[in-house]
Amino acid sequence: MRRASFKPLVAAVVVLAAVGVSACSSVTASTATIGVFTAFGAHPARAPMTPQWSMVGLGDSIPAGYACPGCTPFPELYGRQLTAATGSAVAVMNLGVGGWTSADLLRSLDAGQPDAQVVAASEVVTVTIGANDFYPALHTYLAGACGGADDLDCFTPVLPQLSSTLSAILGRVSELRVGQPTAVLVTGYWDVFPDGDVAAAVYGPQFSAASATLTRAATQSSRRSPSAPAAPTSTCSRRSRA
Repeated sequence: MRRASFKPLVAAVVVLAAVGVSACSSVTASTATIGVFTAFGAHPARAPMTPQWSMVGLGDSIPAGYACPGCTPFPELYGRQLTAATGSAVAVMNLGVGGWTSADLLRSLDAGQPDAQVVAASEVVTVTIGANDFYPALHTYLAGACGGADDLDCFTPVLPQLSSTLSAILGRVSELRVGQPTAVLVTGYWDVFPDGDVAAAVYGPQFSAASATLTRAATQSSRRSPSAPAAPTSTCSRRSRA
């Protein structure tokens, strides 16, 4: 287990200019979560509307809803918001995987992979990835050998690599959509590491400030990651509260 249950903070409903969308309800099927919601139902409808759009949630433990029993994962919540805003129905598939790095997500979009096929058929795509990219350097930090005036230098190489990989992910989404109108939402993190009392107990009282600094840097890095313009893609970025 690499991460606890941390939540991205996404502002209400994003206006998606490229497509008209709505939302979902969770029914577990293998490792994915799929379903259909009506505009106002918090539970699956007895006679659901025929989905007009498809949405896929990509990323790590945040969209997966890992270690949060009884919680509704972010992609499903976002889907409900879209349905409430548009009055339309949308089929949602949650492909979040706990522990995944940006490199793992990029590999999952290789030609012929199941996730790539889902993205190719989805008008709305959410991406929440990158927190686990920082974990390999955590042991160096905790050993007091990270370096730099703020003792965060060992994390520095992660930032440009994350930006590059996220750009490749967005470019791959564009390629898979082959020119079809697509809306992409990239979310940030509440915190890239555990925060609050958990962080203080496990890593020491100074860790929260260091983690907040890294979270802000990761968010800025994600904002600098352009989407490839090959398809008419509306890319929305939302910053999480650190």
